Amino acid sequence: MVLPDWLVAVLEEVALGGGALLLVCGGLLCYFGWDQRRTAALLADADPVSPEEAEPGTLARVRGTVTATADGTLASPVADRECVLAGYEIEEQYDTPADTTWEQAAWGVTSVPFAVDVDGGRLLVDVGDHVVGNATEDVFTPESVLVSAGVSTPEVRCRFERFDTHLETDYGEAPPPRLARFLDATDGLSTDPMASTPTVDESRRRYREGWLRPGDEVSVLGTVTRRADADTAAGHPDEMVLTGGDETPLRLSAEPLDAGGGGTGVILTGLAFGAVGLALLAAVLVW
Repeated sequence: MVLPDWLVAVLEEVALGGGALLLVCGGLLCYFGWDQRRTAALLADADPVSPEEAEPGTLARVRGTVTATADGTLASPVADRECVLAGYEIEEQYDTPADTTWEQAAWGVTSVPFAVDVDGGRLLVDVGDHVVGNATEDVFTPESVLVSAGVSTPEVRCRFERFDTHLETDYGEAPPPRLARFLDATDGLSTDPMASTPTVDESRRRYREGWLRPGDEVSVLGTVTRRADADTAAGHPDEMVLTGGDETPLRLSAEPLDAGGGGTGVILTGLAFGAVGLALLAAVLVW
């Protein structure tokens, strides 16, 4: 039976779209699976330690209570909550007839050094400030899809108990003055649209945010280093600090860190999706 030309054209479009979608989904699943395997390996190498057992250059994980240090606290940029760390995400919807979807325009972390109390001792955690997004020419980073209730950058991953939208602004509406000052003062952020195309004049915005506050329980996986500015005697609990390594981002989670299923099943599912997607695309090219 010979199919009508219009039906052949429709089937080709469906196969192209479906094949491309399956290929992308397969790639993302493989990436998720690879990250799960990587996390499982890191957790296996990083036994839980007490602050007294932390050795420079080693990978360590702790779970304890967040406490402020002499660096104090900060006011979170979006919701103005007292905290030691705030993770935020800015989504924009642009006033263009061709695109009315919400775009993840920027995300990041702002923090002050804080401590995690564990069994009467404490270990410092130094996260720093990190921003990625359109304005930093990082329109998409793979790490950004790894955390749903939080923020993920190449340097740090923060998973919060809650990560909600706390503010929305309409076209032409300025953010509150305090938030506007933060946006203008932070490299990579702006009160102007942060579109990946230069033709956008205005945007709607949604601001999401989560925090770590003194008294919160947190799990941390990172590399132990000796403070470069340490002026304390050897053996003082503030001498060591958890940071991110060159190849190992600092991980913070409101929930206990879990290796999960190891990621093998997710990788196999991703490979299956990718194989079907490639088969559909190949069928269209050969047809």
